[in-house]
Amino acid sequence: MSTLSKETNGRVRAYLSSHYIVDYQGVSWECTVKGTLKKEQQEVWVGDYVLLDSLVSETRSARIVHIAPRDNHLSRPKVANMDQVVIVHPLREPVLELTQLDRFLTHARLAGLKALICFTKTDLLASDSEIEETQVHLTRLYHDQLGYSVLFTSIQHPDALKNSLIPYLKDHSTVLAGLSGAGKSSLINHLNPNFTLRVEEVSNKLQRGTHTTRHVELWEVFPNAWIADTPGFSHLRFDFATRKQIEQTFTEFSEYRQACFYNNCLHEEGAEDCGITQNLDQFSTSRLNSYFAFLTEAAGYEALQKQSSQKERYGRKSIDKKGSETVEILRLNQKSRHHSRKREKQEVLQRGELEEGLISLEGEQD
Repeated sequence: MSTLSKETNGRVRAYLSSHYIVDYQGVSWECTVKGTLKKEQQEVWVGDYVLLDSLVSETRSARIVHIAPRDNHLSRPKVANMDQVVIVHPLREPVLELTQLDRFLTHARLAGLKALICFTKTDLLASDSEIEETQVHLTRLYHDQLGYSVLFTSIQHPDALKNSLIPYLKDHSTVLAGLSGAGKSSLINHLNPNFTLRVEEVSNKLQRGTHTTRHVELWEVFPNAWIADTPGFSHLRFDFATRKQIEQTFTEFSEYRQACFYNNCLHEEGAEDCGITQNLDQFSTSRLNSYFAFLTEAAGYEALQKQSSQKERYGRKSIDKKGSETVEILRLNQKSRHHSRKREKQEVLQRGELEEGLISLEGEQD
């Protein structure tokens, strides 16, 4: 089927339990997914542009039969065809964790999405001087050094919050990402008073937010400005990327990479002839800590991939099941392959015959 145009097809706005909400021709439809898509393991994500059939206007029900190719996607949270990511990160409650912030920024870069940082809960800082000191430090680190747009907001000042965010949201599809309790739902509620998304207090004991948002959903906060509210995550891991991919997302290394002796240098701690390790004082300690942590996680992913590739390199073979169904399975190497019971029985018989032959020869020699 040819590529579908975004203008003539519905867009998935939410996934609720066993069905999808799709906006089509200005109306929300409750949709199931065609069985062949499930068999082909084509997963429908919020933000996907889809083709519908079996429309029943009385019940506003339909069926998703095709998913248009995605411009981009984030695997966690699972959203597609977004223009940008706004990473909502609290200055207090829960505590400010720059490694967690760097995780979201790195995920966005790997997905090829523009990112904006929105620091929330400035009103929870102890004093005006602490607010100013924090803003100066974070602006210097993320805006001046890394080039991200940085905003500081508080729901205690809703007008200032709206005025600072609206220019970035207009005419865009934006996904909100961040920790549980960061204030994503509160932010949407203040952008549009008609929304009443559920919010809860952060646990004093654990300093963690609760997952008040249970699913990904697109909201039109004002005309032609869509925001995807997503569940918060306490810990993202890089169990899907290579170390080189991680290295490429740290743009602050660009100026110093040419000083590395090896083209594929990963700047690991203690590495010699490395432009980065020879200039550690030029980089933020928090960013370096994030980099080495992510590198370790990506190394684990590469190790798993290597194990899989050792099996995959022997290719695949097709076997016929009942009827005319054909299934492809891995063709394992000799070490990994288990013999059939028939083959094992033949080998036992062969060993027995060999042993009898040797005994017979020894008897003739005597």
